[in-house]
Amino acid sequence: MKSDSFAAQAMGFAALCFIPGILAGRLMAGTVPTLSAPAAALPAFAGLALRRKKELALGLMLFSAGLFSAIRGNICCPAPTPAFARECCSRLCACIDSIPFGDCRSGALVKAMLTGDRSSLDSETLGIFRKSGASHLLALSGLHLGMIYMLLSKLLLLPLGMSPASRVARSLTAVAASAFYVLVTGASPSLVRAFLFILIREASAILHRPQPPLHCLCTALLLQCVLNPAAPGDAGFRLSYLAVAGICLIHPGLSALYPSGKGPLKKMWDLASLSISCQCFTALEAWRLFRSFPAYFLITNLMALPIMTLLMPAAIATTAFAATGHCPSILVSCCEACCRMLLTVLEVVSAL
Repeated sequence: MKSDSFAAQAMGFAALCFIPGILAGRLMAGTVPTLSAPAAALPAFAGLALRRKKELALGLMLFSAGLFSAIRGNICCPAPTPAFARECCSRLCACIDSIPFGDCRSGALVKAMLTGDRSSLDSETLGIFRKSGASHLLALSGLHLGMIYMLLSKLLLLPLGMSPASRVARSLTAVAASAFYVLVTGASPSLVRAFLFILIREASAILHRPQPPLHCLCTALLLQCVLNPAAPGDAGFRLSYLAVAGICLIHPGLSALYPSGKGPLKKMWDLASLSISCQCFTALEAWRLFRSFPAYFLITNLMALPIMTLLMPAAIATTAFAATGHCPSILVSCCEACCRMLLTVLEVVSAL
């Protein structure tokens, strides 16, 4: 187990050195790109000169690697979304549009929740989400992918069983389906973060070397920056990692403050501590980006997130049946009821 601990610490150290290099490289590439290559080489030479301080030397080299990768990432054009992924997304949107919802807002909301396409949402609905501090529910992120992944994992229990081989098969199938979903919906940085986190957790579990969430997060951060050095420039990337870092570092302590026991109050406390943990780490960045702070975020999350746990499975099931051409009316009614419930709650909060 010592080797596992050492590997996790080494990955965290690499991330802490590599990421600042990424950020510095992006800054330099936008201002003085002609000096970027010499600047990337200087820390490496400085590290080689400090032979007795191996950690500092290694850190400077990793910083240099991040710096150079970011500069190269700023020069290179991002890879376009594959044609088949765009076609699949178009068909998914068309399938959702074909669902006979009584209220057009329900169809637009389901499309936004499953595909990230908010073009059908009217300005009033978008304003309700913004004023109530629930805009994160419309942006595809770990919340959405996590729910989809958990639903897939539970559905696969019935045909695959509980044996060790079945456990591996379930993980591989759910991870592959999650990867396809991320690709189809545009592979936003926040979704890629969520996918990498799931992939690392599942891989460590299959190898019988489970890692703490914070170690998985650092590994995902390092991998994503290596694969896409331009990712830290995306607001969703920064907010996503900050939110999960808050959950990893603060949520366990806040959750433990509640007396031992189970029940509705314990679940409400866990949900409240989860929301507070996210806000503690994202508040400053959100203020810098939007010059606003969701004053009622706690009320919003306590009321909206439980509805989301009903809405997402209902939306997925309704869309799946609609794809076959036979969508039960009761399923459509349940999905629409969840949409209306969510919108009603957010309207009340936004009016406070």
